[in-house]
Amino acid sequence: MKTVYLGLGSSIGDKEGIITSALAEIEKWGSNFSVSSFFYSKPWGGVAKNMFLNVVCSIDVVDTLSSDALLDMAQLLEKKFLRTRTLRWEDRTLDIDILLYGDEKVCTNRLVIPHPYILERDFVYIPLLEVFSRCDTKESLRMYLEFVESGVEYGM
Repeated sequence: MKTVYLGLGSSIGDKEGIITSALAEIEKWGSNFSVSSFFYSKPWGGVAKNMFLNVVCSIDVVDTLSSDALLDMAQLLEKKFLRTRTLRWEDRTLDIDILLYGDEKVCTNRLVIPHPYILERDFVYIPLLEVFSRCDTKESLRMYLEFVESGVEYGM
């Protein structure tokens, strides 16, 4: 099993209902499911106009689930909640980002893990610290991310 961390956000419609329903679906993807507190934030990126509701969850998934397969599952769930992709960082019903995928670094045309904006977004790193048992401060999270980026095995 590997633990993955997902960031969810919503800025259109019944935000709490959408996030809660999406989390119920994600919980079925594995075991040891954990969810942070809800976190309200201003839009990020200069395009969206509405306030966002954000949350981070962790879930243990089978080792055979690839990061690409997980991305496909996340995008299908976004589509179920009528997610559109017209402009980057636009308002949306549901956004699911793969923040961490075990201790692995992934860099493809489709996906970059660890998510490149974790430390720049308080609506990501604050809820992430609630469910990520390896780190308890932004600085310890920064150190962990540096280890993952370097490809060195992390032993904290």
